[in-house]
Parts: sequence; C-alpha cells; structure tokens
Amino acid sequence: MLALPPAVLLALVLSGPVAAVPEAVTCREGVRHIELPAVPAGELLMACISPGRPTLFSFDAELLAGSLSLEGSDDFSLVEVGPSTLKLIPSEKLNAGARRQVRVGFKDGAAPRSAVFVLAVQAAQADPLVNVYRQARTVESYQQELAEQEAEARQCREENARLRGEKHGPGGLVGLRAAGLMEASGVTSRDIFSSVSLTPTDVLRVEEIVVYRSAQRVAVEVRLRVPEDAPAWVPEGASLLLQGKKGVELKVLKLWPPEPIAPGQKGGRVFVEAEAPADAVSGPYTLKLWDASGARVVTLRGATFP
Repeated sequence: MLALPPAVLLALVLSGPVAAVPEAVTCREGVRHIELPAVPAGELLMACISPGRPTLFSFDAELLAGSLSLEGSDDFSLVEVGPSTLKLIPSEKLNAGARRQVRVGFKDGAAPRSAVFVLAVQAAQADPLVNVYRQARTVESYQQELAEQEAEARQCREENARLRGEKHGPGGLVGLRAAGLMEASGVTSRDIFSSVSLTPTDVLRVEEIVVYRSAQRVAVEVRLRVPEDAPAWVPEGASLLLQGKKGVELKVLKLWPPEPIAPGQKGGRVFVEAEAPADAVSGPYTLKLWDASGARVVTLRGATFP
C-alpha cells in the first residue's frame, strides 16, 4: 500500500465534504486539460460527468494498482481502470447537481503522489476526455488545445452565418423551402406520447409529445405542466442522444421559448429543433430538457422521428 506523506493526508482531510463544492461548474464539449502542481494548492480539480455518457481520464504517468477510490461507486455503470487511464460512465441513479469524488495514486512515487477530482453531475453535458498532466505540458498538448479552440471558433462563425441567413430570409414555410430544409412533400409529424418512457426522477408532468421532420431538420414539441407547489420552470438546455450508440447525438439548433412555464399553467410548450440530414438514424433517441440549475430535468426515452 502506498504511504502518503503527512502533507498530502492533511490536504485530503481539509478538502472537506463534497457539499462544500461551489454550484457553478463550467462544462464544455471538447477536451479538459488539468495540470497538477507538485504541492497541492487547495484548488478543487473539477470534471463534468453525465448519466450514460463516458468520461475518460488520461494521465501522463502510470497509475498505482489498487489506488482508486471512488465515492458512490454503485452510482456508476462502468468503472474501468487502465495503466494510465480511468473510464467512468455514471448510471441513471445520479441526478444533476450531485457531486462525487475520485482519487487516484501514481506508481512512480513522484510528487504529487495522488490526485483528488470532484465529479460534477450535469443533466446532459460531460467532459468526454480529461487530460491530466503531472509534468510540464508538451508543445503538442498546447497545439492540440489551440486546435480545439480554433475548431470551436469556427463552429461559432458557422452558427452565426446560419443565424444571419435565417434572419434575412423570407421566414416561415417559404424560408424553409428556399433554404432547402423542406422538401415538396412538406413537414411530417407523429404523436409519440404513448411510445416514450419517463424516468422516475422527472419532476414535471409531460402531457403531450409530437415529433416533426423536414428534409434536414427534426423537432420535438413537448407539453409540460409544472406542479402547483413548485417554482416556475425555464428551459435552459436540451440534448437528443441516440440510444444504444455511445456519443451519437443530433446537434440541437434551437430551444424555444425561453419564457418560464408557470405552476399549474395549461399547455406549457417547449420546442427542440435539431439538425438531421436524410441519412440520420430515425431513433430511438433520448431527449433531455433541463433548467439553469441542472436539477429539474425531463428525460424522455424512445423518441423516434417520421
């Protein structure tokens, strides 16, 4: 067993319970880079995880066999440790807003001998890859991060160009036809309320689900009702993840409307629009809707499109 020096043990004790972790956590779709100082500085090392989505930790040093300590290990459907990697897939038991800690030790005994990470559970966002560096980062790693940032900037420019094009177009059905987003056959729809399943953790009542498909887009219309004794609910984010294939999802383009659904309000509607070229798989998909807190989540499984 690895004998930790008193300074490291003290740092672990003083790290405090997971509840002390700040609520605000920034998650991104790309790679997260974490550098470990030789002497712990007291800064929390954060990573985002999400039920059903894999997160892979990649270390630049070999891990010490048997050193893994994962809080709430029963809440994970997969925990896979490699020579220098750790793969985690949270189960549906974990609700958004929860926190878990994971600790690993390093085989070579160099400082730092171990590292503790706080795993922040998000409704649908997760860090797919977390690169952890104990040594000075290589030029290649910085080049990789720069390439990721350039790709994000390019995606933002493409998104802005698309939005400008839609804004200056004719709009409505004519706009869809002119932009090539709708074929001459028009938009098809289907009521799928009876064919989807809801998770037991859903806190909002789903009253109706209708899906739509055009040439290049799909949309989901969900009618929700907020309980009388609950606060208003404002949609903040959405995802459409293909079931049975990890990491395959449709790109969400629009979540509308941004206005809150009041408690007891009848017919509170939320529309989710996503890219779906003709060769996209029709489903089934899992649709997730969440608010800014990430704790009030609506999860619909089995959504298929015409």
